[in-house]
Amino acid sequence: MDDPEMYRLELRTGIMSVINPVHLYVGGSGSSREEESEGEEEWMEEISIGEDKEWEDSEEEGSGEEDWKEEEGSTGEEKECMDEEEEEEEEKKKGSQEEEEEEEEEREKKGSTEEEKEKSTGERNEWEDEDEELENEKDGNMKKDVIRIAEETLAMIEKMSKSDSECDKYKIMSSNNEWRRMRRVRSDDEAVKSERQERKMMEKRENSRNKRSEEEVMFMFKPRQEETRYLQTEVRRLEDMLASSRAEQDTVSVRYNALSDHVADEWQEYQKRLEYFNEVHRKQTTLIDRLANKVREYRGRCRELEMRSTETTRLRETTERDLETLNMALSTAEERLRASEAQHTFDLETALVKLEDEQTRCEAYESQVSSMQEQVGRLETTVAGLKDERDKAQTALKRLTDEVKAKEEQWASESQSLLKVVEVQCRGVSEYGPCGDSAGAVVASGLTYMPTLTG
Repeated sequence: MDDPEMYRLELRTGIMSVINPVHLYVGGSGSSREEESEGEEEWMEEISIGEDKEWEDSEEEGSGEEDWKEEEGSTGEEKECMDEEEEEEEEKKKGSQEEEEEEEEEREKKGSTEEEKEKSTGERNEWEDEDEELENEKDGNMKKDVIRIAEETLAMIEKMSKSDSECDKYKIMSSNNEWRRMRRVRSDDEAVKSERQERKMMEKRENSRNKRSEEEVMFMFKPRQEETRYLQTEVRRLEDMLASSRAEQDTVSVRYNALSDHVADEWQEYQKRLEYFNEVHRKQTTLIDRLANKVREYRGRCRELEMRSTETTRLRETTERDLETLNMALSTAEERLRASEAQHTFDLETALVKLEDEQTRCEAYESQVSSMQEQVGRLETTVAGLKDERDKAQTALKRLTDEVKAKEEQWASESQSLLKVVEVQCRGVSEYGPCGDSAGAVVASGLTYMPTLTG
């Protein structure tokens, strides 16, 4: 890549090439074409002078450039790869946008054909007039926007020149052949894009003309053919004007897109350079900080070692003193242990005698417990036999009570039957004589005899 001043000069030339025709179309600011051509010649002279100066500077700085190239060769290749990937992504996006625009145009065509059949001729003329006015307004707005953007780019370039003057020490230089090659590739890509756009616009215009010609054929058989011819001529004239204005708009938009892409590329490269310089500066600062931290750590470690050495000497003295005291304490403790061991042996002997006595007592208690357990087993067997006898007696009592109840019920039923028979007999006796009293006495005696049997 060349020096940034070359970029600025070429950008200015491209911007002026776009601004001058726009000023001519809009009306400019009262300046004539001759003055503009003189201004362009002055710009070209300045550019040539700047290029000569830059070539001289590049020859002086050639030795420094080789060092920079060797150091930054890898970074330049990475940048070129990134630029190619970005251009491919932009082409894909533009292709998708163009496809969407074509689909929208087809939809608009279908809707317009249906609407045009329904509308009348007067409404169509009014609609065309309004479209012409809107397109003229859009053209004017587009040209104003182009002029404004060009002025903004010039201001931005001036700012970039000021900032570049501060960062001249850290800029990366590359050969002019690479810059020219990249410029040719970009110009070829822009030419291909412009040709595609022009073809699409021509197809659109032919489609619109075919539609309008069909509409004109529909109205040819109506009266006032002269008026229709006059209107057709004016319509064609207006269509030609629209086509020319659209072509101019397309050229302006193509140039604007090319300039915007170029400015964006330059801005990206400038940002990449700044990022690289910032990274280098950051790395240097980080290295300095690391070295300073290491020096501080080294000093701190030295101080710590000195403190540790003093502490170790103090600890040695204290440990020696503690060892002497501990030896004295150990001697006294050994004497105490000997005395305690003698007393402990005496205590153990007494405890063994007590244990033997307790073991004899435990054996006597165990014999007593076994005899008591045998007695308990015998008692449990006797209790179980008594429980069985009690259960048998209870079952016999239940059986006897049930039998008595059954006999009482039988006797009650038999007594009732006998009473009924006696009553019948008494009724018969009362009819035939006094023997009824004797019969009643017999029945009563029988009834009194029955409870005695039950008892």
